Amino acid sequence: MHKHGAGPRCFLNIEYKMMVDEAVEEMLQDGSPLGDCQTDSTAASNAKRYLLNQEYIKRGKTKKGTVYGLGSVQYKNSSASVPIPVSLKRNLDVDMRMSGFETTISEVKEDIAGVKEDFSALKTEINAFKTELTGCQQANQLSTLFCKLSNLKLPLMHQLHNHFSFKLSHNLKVSPKLQFNLNISQNLKLSLRLHHNISRPITNLI
Repeated sequence: MHKHGAGPRCFLNIEYKMMVDEAVEEMLQDGSPLGDCQTDSTAASNAKRYLLNQEYIKRGKTKKGTVYGLGSVQYKNSSASVPIPVSLKRNLDVDMRMSGFETTISEVKEDIAGVKEDFSALKTEINAFKTELTGCQQANQLSTLFCKLSNLKLPLMHQLHNHFSFKLSHNLKVSPKLQFNLNISQNLKLSLRLHHNISRPITNLI
């Protein structure tokens, strides 16, 4: 209740409280996100505080451009060509947009971090699949080679061995000295065979 002789300041305080209650009640009716409690303490977050300050600006204008009940939004007008309520409203709009941008940026950063984790996991799976595929290809090549070798017949292998040995002996260049020694060894072998054939009937006669 107002006391007699209290002065104009008490009237201003009463008007301020009425203005706050009216603003909060109207915002609750409009569906603004202020919570359950109908006091100015509900504007704890930045977005709620900005909305409540906007309501203060709507109802706190005076003829001289003074705004009462702004709380933390104490403002010093740096531009004399713009009225204080207009400048305050514009700055509050900018602050609300910046707050929304910060929230959006944080959400985008979280999404990017999740995408990076998913991409690293996918890359690991791709590398593991490549390693497994390479091992399967090598195993298939080895099995095919073993099957081809097992299908080859032994006479064919023997013929190939004789063919390559003949080619090798034909392509080798023999020195004259080695050729002379080879001829001597062949002559000795022939003489020994002849001697053995001649001596055989003599032993039979004895």
